[in-house]
Amino acid sequence: MTGPSAPSHPAPRRPAALAVFVLACVALAGCSDEPAKPDDKVPPAVEPACGDGAVNGDEACDGPLLGDASCEQQGFAGGPLGCKADCSGFDTSACVPIEEPPRCGDGVREGAEVCDGDDLNGQSCAGLGFAGGQLRCRGDCKGFDTRY
Repeated sequence: MTGPSAPSHPAPRRPAALAVFVLACVALAGCSDEPAKPDDKVPPAVEPACGDGAVNGDEACDGPLLGDASCEQQGFAGGPLGCKADCSGFDTSACVPIEEPPRCGDGVREGAEVCDGDDLNGQSCAGLGFAGGQLRCRGDCKGFDTRY
């Protein structure tokens, strides 16, 4: 037979070398099974605060987090509800108020009222075709009383 002869059995394995390699990798990664020492740097716990994106403690809301609250639940007709800057309550400045129906007798002509008290909408007896007199508003605010 000529040429190199093949080894009759495989090369021995080196488990000790593998173990040393793994331990070196763990040591370089900075992991340790030892308990932390008092001088080790541990980041402080973050205290819940307004603006942290979560409703915590006494906060009614936090930024856009309003829970189920709405302008309607706050007594308004609608609109966008907001959160106060200090998270202590809701900002209703953009909510739309519920309009009260006109109230005859309050001295303010509004809605379908023709007049209300002294608010005659600029009308006069002469403007209504009478020679003179004093124009008054009817008690139901639906027209004028021309008897005076």
